[in-house]
Amino acid sequence: MMSELGAICTQVSDDTATFVVPSTPMVPNPNGSVNGGIVVAIADQMMGLLASRIASPGHLAATGTLNAQFHSPALAPLTVRGNVVRFGRRLTFVEVIVEDRDGGRCASCQGTMVAGAALRPARGD
Repeated sequence: MMSELGAICTQVSDDTATFVVPSTPMVPNPNGSVNGGIVVAIADQMMGLLASRIASPGHLAATGTLNAQFHSPALAPLTVRGNVVRFGRRLTFVEVIVEDRDGGRCASCQGTMVAGAALRPARGD
């Protein structure tokens, strides 16, 4: 999904990741900036990536909460940096900072990711 959103992964470790968005994906806002919904979708994907990397084997992370604050227009190219703030057996807290073409923070996102079993048995099993 990241390629559909125009994001390219440039760095990833167990608890940090960096993506770049070289140009405005899909339809830009009237001022030419990246739509806030796209910014949040990129942040959500990054949060899921980071939480899934530290989840127990056989578990995937799903978004429990996601909060976003928009500080200024997200003018591409964007740099998106994520880091795991804290994690436990089931919950992972992740922060994502989005920087605009001038390196200024244009959005901040925080999320709680919930780890659950990747496959569930069919009903009646």
